[in-house]
Amino acid sequence: MKRLPIRKSGNTFFADNVLMLTTLLFFAAAFVSVAGCQESDMSNDKQTRLIAAENMRLKKDLEQRTDELAEQKRLYQSCLEEKEALLAENQTYLQGKEEIEKQAYEKSEGLMRLLTDHMQQQRNKLQAENETLKSRIESLEKELKQLSR
Repeated sequence: MKRLPIRKSGNTFFADNVLMLTTLLFFAAAFVSVAGCQESDMSNDKQTRLIAAENMRLKKDLEQRTDELAEQKRLYQSCLEEKEALLAENQTYLQGKEEIEKQAYEKSEGLMRLLTDHMQQQRNKLQAENETLKSRIESLEKELKQLSR
């Protein structure tokens, strides 16, 4: 690089300083520009790490919610199965109860028939005995009348 000729006014210190100041300002501007980019890059790295950490937390939370949902589905299915078992048991109970009631009705109906038949037989027997006694009373009364004459 060639140096520009500077007038020799005896003040070369100022010209050298301007050149040095210009160079220094150029490097300072470049440094500030690079430092700003690095700060921006550092800020982006920090932001990226924060986003990555938040994503990890959200994924973990999502996994936990998914596990909880699976557990709730399992419990719901278990409740449905238990409900079905109870309904089947209840149906069996009701069928058994109906069968017992039917048998009890049939037995009581049979017993009532037996009882009414027995009572009818007793009635017939008593009527026959009553008729026998009436005729005997009549015959005894006739005998008594004949004896009292």
